[in-house]
Amino acid sequence: MRRIALFTVLAIFAAVFAIGLWQFRATHTAQRWTSLAVETAISGVGGTQAILTEGYQAQTSDADAGSSSARGDIHARVATSQDEPHEHSNGADGGQHMEQPKPEGAGEERERHEESVQLAPAQMREFGIEVAVASQGQIAVHLERPAEVKFSGDRLVHVVPRVGGVVTQVIVSQGQPVAEDAVMAVLNSRELAELEAVYLAHFERRNLARDTFERENRLWEKKISSEKDYLDAKTALAEAEIALRASGQKLLALGFSQQYVDSLTSSKDADLTKYEIRAPIAGTVIERHISLGEAVSAEKETFLIADTSTVWVDVTLYPRDMSLVHAGQNVSIDLGEGNPIQGKVAFVTPHVSEETRTAVARVINGSVGGRLKPGMFVKASIEVGQETAGVRIPKSAVQNYKNSAVVFVQEGEKFEPRPVRLGRENSQYVEVVSGVSAGETYVTEGSFTLKAELEKASFGDGHNH
Repeated sequence: MRRIALFTVLAIFAAVFAIGLWQFRATHTAQRWTSLAVETAISGVGGTQAILTEGYQAQTSDADAGSSSARGDIHARVATSQDEPHEHSNGADGGQHMEQPKPEGAGEERERHEESVQLAPAQMREFGIEVAVASQGQIAVHLERPAEVKFSGDRLVHVVPRVGGVVTQVIVSQGQPVAEDAVMAVLNSRELAELEAVYLAHFERRNLARDTFERENRLWEKKISSEKDYLDAKTALAEAEIALRASGQKLLALGFSQQYVDSLTSSKDADLTKYEIRAPIAGTVIERHISLGEAVSAEKETFLIADTSTVWVDVTLYPRDMSLVHAGQNVSIDLGEGNPIQGKVAFVTPHVSEETRTAVARVINGSVGGRLKPGMFVKASIEVGQETAGVRIPKSAVQNYKNSAVVFVQEGEKFEPRPVRLGRENSQYVEVVSGVSAGETYVTEGSFTLKAELEKASFGDGHNH
């Protein structure tokens, strides 16, 4: 009986010990998860995954580890996490986050720092930064109208042959430059041969009439011949001189020189049918209307020659413009390539066309190295007056920054992009309505460099020193 009672007591003691050991393990696990939760709250969301993994490993660790050692590991980890710097500090309750107040105006000061470029005088010289003081000035008032470039009517020639004939040679082509009096084509002309034959016949009759007159003059002086014969010879010589002069004038009217006409009598083998079409001016062959072997008449236009070194720019004016435009005004001719050509109004037509109901202001100008070509349509800006602007700056000082017009204003060694509102303008200057006041120093040259520096900084850390 005693042995049975002893075994019963031992069994009860073993059961109690097993239950106590199970309760101790459960308590140990709960404490471990409580410590992990605290550490998660302190470390933030970023360390959650690592701590959960560590907690899982702790749960499956050796069951024989002591409870005091486990608690020591948790407190050390929490203390380590609390020692790390955080952007937010814990309050007295251990859970609420308090945000530190920012000084008033700190954001605006930072923005001004970001929106400026600081340059020393040496750097300004290196980057070609030039400044000026804003002041009032005159803004030229312009009248913009469409215009057309044309050949100069004073240097445009329609070449026609003076006699009809058959083309035996064409020397020049369209677009080819020609010198004055250069031969462009040759005709075989029967009409010319007849005119030259008449001239030669009159030349011979004049010589014969002169010999007769000289002989009758000698006989009359010796009282051998009668006075009537003397006067008849004198009359015949005068008529021969007139006929010769008339036939020579016909040849000169065909474009032949006096030297050529005189040469007809000295050359017995001269080709009387050859007619040369010559260039009346130096210029360029714009059009050619004859071909080899073609029969042309005296009324046919064979060539069109123009001196393109001078052109006309005819500006279209409406009736309301005629009181504003007059000769001598400055004109800017815009070809659309960013480099306008300057000129002056030569004259304004005194009437309005019945067909178009417009007038013309003509600008006579050089072709400027071939930039002004006849047939081009351009835009002409006529300066019709001057107006005073409170603040006038060069157009080169204005930059487009962040979708707005800005001017870089200097404050010490800093250059700030100042948004501006613009008013009247011309090809050189623009009026500043607001944004820059008279007396302020602004950048006239090199503002694009400053704009590039700000844009480069916007892709970096946001600061530019």
